[in-house]
Formats: sequence, structure tokens, C-alpha cells
Amino acid sequence: MTADNALLYRAQDRMEANLLAEALESAGIPVVLAGGAAPLLFGEVGAREAFGTDLWVPRGDLVRGREVIVELQARRGRQGASEPWTCASCGTRGEPGFARCWSCGAERAGAGESRPEP
Repeated sequence: MTADNALLYRAQDRMEANLLAEALESAGIPVVLAGGAAPLLFGEVGAREAFGTDLWVPRGDLVRGREVIVELQARRGRQGASEPWTCASCGTRGEPGFARCWSCGAERAGAGESRPEP
């Protein structure tokens, strides 16, 4: 991480951070993830401190990065929290609002490579 990077977002856990990082990188915004790898601290500190992950981006990309996250969250809101999906390629559960599998990169249903979760 360089001094030119700024904190864009604090994700609840590494999985959320990875999904957001993929969306940001797809928009051409480089991301550095920090934290979220301290399960041994859980109990000594709160879950947020142990599992939370920070997304850092170049300062010049802060505005566009916020726009990408807001767009993604709005899309998730329109789809509703009850619409998880399962990747047809690898079987990994996908979170609502994300168009690609975080594990293998396959596209969600609609692209013909994924199926809705029963």
C-alpha cells in the first residue's frame, strides 16, 4: 500500500471484500485489501476487528469507487436478499447482486453459465 491510497470501504468479512474488489477491478480501479485474516484474535477483539477487511484504492479513484459500490448495493437491493444463486461451474454459493462467481469467475444465470439456487 502506498501513501497515494485511501480507505474506500470497510467490508464485514473477507468474502464481501473479495466480491467488492472484483467489481471495482472490473471498473478499472485497482484495490488493495487489508485485514480480515485474524480469526485467532476473535474473542480478544470483536468480530468486526477480527474479520473486517479494508478496501484501499488510489486517491484519484475514490469518487468512482464509491459510485461502483453504491451501484452494486442498489442492484442488490433491487434483487432482494432472498435471491442467492449457485454457480453452475463450481457449485459455489453466490451472493445476491453479484454477476460473477467469486470462486471461479463464471457468470450468473442469464449468461447461461449459472443456475438459480433452489
